[in-house]
Order: sequence, then structure tokens, then C-alpha cells
Amino acid sequence: PAQMVAAANAHVDDVLDDLDATPDQRTRIHAVTDRMIEAAKEMHAGQAGTHDVLIEAWKSDAPDAARLHALVDQRAEEMRKLAHQAVDAGIEVHGILTPDQRAKVTKKVERWHR
Repeated sequence: PAQMVAAANAHVDDVLDDLDATPDQRTRIHAVTDRMIEAAKEMHAGQAGTHDVLIEAWKSDAPDAARLHALVDQRAEEMRKLAHQAVDAGIEVHGILTPDQRAKVTKKVERWHR
């Protein structure tokens, strides 16, 4: 996890360098990044229990379908919540950047997704 956090922060720093971000922008955007990393860590922390339930069900002679479906629903809800937080974070970052910086980000994203 520490390596993933370091990699995420390094990636954010690289983008901020390319954007010539101000110190205030860097501080504010890193705060958004930190919040999203913590939210993702929290969601991921619940996966160990999920794996245990799935293994237990697989070993069982009669897996409880209702319990498994409820588990899927719970995990899907957690992912939905995180996705909404990511949208809000993106909107927040959008408001922090200038129009020219957003145009640079747009070019980067379009290159990444081609």
C-alpha cells in the first residue's frame, strides 16, 4: 500500500509539474488526492472479510445464496460510493485548475485513452 500511495503521489506531482501548478494548487490538489487514497484504502480493507466469506461458502456443502448476493450488493454499494467520491474529487480539482491547465489535462487524458 505504501508503494501505491507513493506512486499515486508521484503521478500527481508529475502532472502538477507539467501544469506549472502554484504552491496553493498543489496543496489543495494533494489534499483531494489524500482523501481519495484514504477512501480507497477503507474500501479495500473490507475485502479480506469478503474473501473469507467466499471461501467459506465454497467449502460449504450448501452455500447461502442470499448471504452471497447480499455481500455482492454491499460491495457494489461501497464501490458506488467511492465512484461518487471520485466524481466529486474531479469536480473539485476542475475548480482548482485554470482553464489553460484544464486544457492541458484534457490533452493528456485524450492521449492516455487512445
